[in-house]
Amino acid sequence: MDPSTDSSGKERQRVVVILPAYNEDVTIRSTIGSFHASLPGARIHVVNNNSRDATGKVAEATLRERGIDGAVFNEPRHGKGNAVRWAFMTRKDPQSERGQA
Repeated sequence: MDPSTDSSGKERQRVVVILPAYNEDVTIRSTIGSFHASLPGARIHVVNNNSRDATGKVAEATLRERGIDGAVFNEPRHGKGNAVRWAFMTRKDPQSERGQA
């Protein structure tokens, strides 16, 4: 959960969806869309796990084109475990990582 404030200034929690992705350029657009449709208020973080295809670029374009709150982060070590570990161990402002696909 990600702390945010509501219109009254009170802190509230937000859901953050973490999507580890490796060579998913064919499916990442629909995966992001499905999560956004089910959880429209959630922030979506795609952890690009050293893909050799256009996964990061497609994910970034999808977030931007659909106006979805989220970001693409790059994890250079292969393996879903590394992508998930990175997502939980790294506390970064997702807006600072825009364009890092």
